[in-house]
Amino acid sequence: MSIKNRHEGVDILDHKQIYSGYLHFYQYQFAIPNLQESSKKNTMQREVVQCRDSVLVLIYLPRQDSFLLCQEFRPGVCMHQGDDSPFILAGVAGAIEAGGNPDETALREVYEEAGIRLETVKLISSVYRSPGVMTEKSYIYFAEYGGEVVQGIYGLPEEAEQIVTRIIKREELFLLQDTGKINEIATVLALNWFRYAYPKEP
Repeated sequence: MSIKNRHEGVDILDHKQIYSGYLHFYQYQFAIPNLQESSKKNTMQREVVQCRDSVLVLIYLPRQDSFLLCQEFRPGVCMHQGDDSPFILAGVAGAIEAGGNPDETALREVYEEAGIRLETVKLISSVYRSPGVMTEKSYIYFAEYGGEVVQGIYGLPEEAEQIVTRIIKREELFLLQDTGKINEIATVLALNWFRYAYPKEP
């Protein structure tokens, strides 16, 4: 039986759940409008990972002309066939709980992962992480912090988190980005935005 999707013109002909855990894995059969203006719809079968939305916060320390990044083990990088280190550098990041607010989540994650209390964060953009297979939408933020920062190990022990904070000078971080050492997509997008919005004075 066809299920009418909330997006105009898209029908879900069939679906089944393959796995349920922290992530939920489904198989769908879609009927979608034909882009060649044919009255006959295209049908396709696709697997979709249903997962929580997320936040990422790029923190700039103007007094030091530096950024605060987090270094953490990432299983996806570890299991990739390439030789990138799984202990990647990225902005503060975390998942949004069901019904949660992205702004509030961003502020909470900054405290949990970096020990910093922020009043506000600036939304840069919201993007889909991998729209071909995942439902995750990521909210990318920027924040300036003028207080004292202590590098250390943060995270929630009950979630087996060990997050090392790193303070990295602007030019050093840009070099890491330009040589492919910063490879987490939301962090790259945030840094590109910063480089345009806050150019270095000559």
